[in-house]
Amino acid sequence: MRTFILATAAGALMLSGCSQQTQEKASETADAAAADAQANANSAGQTIDSAAQAAGEAINTAADKAGAAVSTAANKAGDSVRHTKIEIKHTDSDDKTAQD
Repeated sequence: MRTFILATAAGALMLSGCSQQTQEKASETADAAAADAQANANSAGQTIDSAAQAAGEAINTAADKAGAAVSTAANKAGDSVRHTKIEIKHTDSDDKTAQD
């Protein structure tokens, strides 16, 4: 937007019969503004890219931690089920022995 305004101002100066020096300064100002706008756009793009990479790494880390937690919980649940089955078998064996 700044570039457009500066270019319009430079055009208006040319049409109004300003001195050659004034027209050159206006053109230089418009060029500088365009270069600044491009630099800002490049910087914003780099910032967005860095943020996206950081977010991706954070998601991967969180997924790894969640996977490890699920695996640990599944192992504990499996151990608990095996332990419960062993206790049930012992109880059934004790009941049969007591009946005999």
